[in-house]
Amino acid sequence: KIGKSQRNVLKVLSRLRGPATGREIEDAAVRLNSPAPGAWKRLSELERAGRIRRAGTRPCRITRKRATVWERV
Repeated sequence: KIGKSQRNVLKVLSRLRGPATGREIEDAAVRLNSPAPGAWKRLSELERAGRIRRAGTRPCRITRKRATVWERV
């Protein structure tokens, strides 16, 4: 079973086109009115639960720093 924050992260990831960084997920959550504060904390939990996976790295569209991108399984 997953918690509310984890469900919000999954919902946001489903609405985004392609893999996203933790910061991009948080930004999209605000725009989609689906709060996911600290989304980056939920990512490893969701990975362990088999709900998402790492899809590589690339520069984050928000911070411009190289970051892991995540996608739904």
